Amino acid sequence: MAQNPLTEKEKRKIISLHIEGIPYHIIAKQIGRSTKAVETTVRTYKTDSSPAFKFMQYLRKPWPYYG
Repeated sequence: MAQNPLTEKEKRKIISLHIEGIPYHIIAKQIGRSTKAVETTVRTYKTDSSPAFKFMQYLRKPWPYYG
């Protein structure tokens, strides 16, 4: 049976524990969710915060003009 979707509070907790270096299975046990839910949340975080995805925002910044 499927559980309810992760709340933003749970996602923040997962990410903060992951940044501290705690393994997925321990995070899952602490928050009462599956290891797959933890893995998916961390993967989404890594994708969203990847420098490659921020590059387009970097390109939108005005270039320095020396004139």
